[in-house]
Amino acid sequence: AERRIPCFTSLDTARAVVEALVNGSQIYSAQPLPDYRRKEPA
Repeated sequence: AERRIPCFTSLDTARAVVEALVNGSQIYSAQPLPDYRRKEPA
């Protein structure tokens, strides 16, 4: 069963996510790529 847990396939990607969470806002979401691509630009 899918648990919606992000899977990082490289250390560079994992590091970028950690830096974004540390330096960014407190609100984030992990979405499947098709869902993310369907979103309207803000």
